[in-house]
Amino acid sequence: MITDLPDTTTNEIARKVVALREEGGAITLARVLTLVIAPDTETVLEDSIAAANFASREHPCRVIVVSPKDRLADEPRLDAQIRVGRDAGAGEVVVLRPSGALSKHASSVVTPFLLPDTPVVAWWPDVAPEFPAQDPLGQLAIRRITDATYGTDPLAAIRGRLAGYTPGDTVVFTRKYPFCFRISGRTKQFINAFGEEVMVGDTDKALAETCRQTDSLVSEYTAAPVYFSGGRSKGGHEWVVEFEKAPADLNRFNHLLDETLQRINSDYEAKRFRGMALECLRLHPVPPGTFQRWMKARGKFGSQSKVPRLANHRQFVEEVLQYAQAEGW
Repeated sequence: MITDLPDTTTNEIARKVVALREEGGAITLARVLTLVIAPDTETVLEDSIAAANFASREHPCRVIVVSPKDRLADEPRLDAQIRVGRDAGAGEVVVLRPSGALSKHASSVVTPFLLPDTPVVAWWPDVAPEFPAQDPLGQLAIRRITDATYGTDPLAAIRGRLAGYTPGDTVVFTRKYPFCFRISGRTKQFINAFGEEVMVGDTDKALAETCRQTDSLVSEYTAAPVYFSGGRSKGGHEWVVEFEKAPADLNRFNHLLDETLQRINSDYEAKRFRGMALECLRLHPVPPGTFQRWMKARGKFGSQSKVPRLANHRQFVEEVLQYAQAEGW
């Protein structure tokens, strides 16, 4: 879905993003970063968004694109576009097109849309500032990516980065001859206790689709395998979920999530076939704020500390459940 907002304000855009999220259902905090893309020309605008969408399917992020529309306009103006669903990746895409004097203040336009407590990465896919770390957009980011692909002399562009290099700057090759880049993320998070090979990208997508179908919102979750024990002849997965907006029927949500995960991951579907190897996943809701308090108690709190979504062991699931019970849940 693509929604155009001509001659708008940052407040109106923010309200529309929230409305679209609530309308379709989404995971509100399952984002590993905010990616800010600053294409200088129309030439690379759509290619940049396509690359970000592809990467976000494995590593969910909010994508913010800020690209001047008409620098010479007499009056400042902001046009915007919001992309969700199949027109985005695993998050939402907010395209900001400032004109006139506003085009010189990209960081001010972007700031209202940065996710709280989430790392920011800035990417210039064509023309990059001489000193990325000193650029207003670069100052918002913990990582700054420049791309020499579209330069008239790519090698000279790479050499030019040397004088202004600051830790956190990354020179990116986008393909081989020229090279190709990918955004790294939580690739080590998976469950593969029974050969099901479930990755965090699978569970994020399954949860987002289940939320959409049940008009619910999830703020945090973690999942782990249930191993054979105590006479159990089958394994399974156990989820601990914190809802921002709980579904009307938790049992339906549970089974729908399991069915959706099977459609997304064929290995999980094979293990779930007729319940021969894996039972239907089990879901435990916990009160709002549980994960935040648990992370803080572990000394893991802040923009660089993320709730572990998946683990091939049960430590995190059991800790969260025990923490919730200790608080009287």
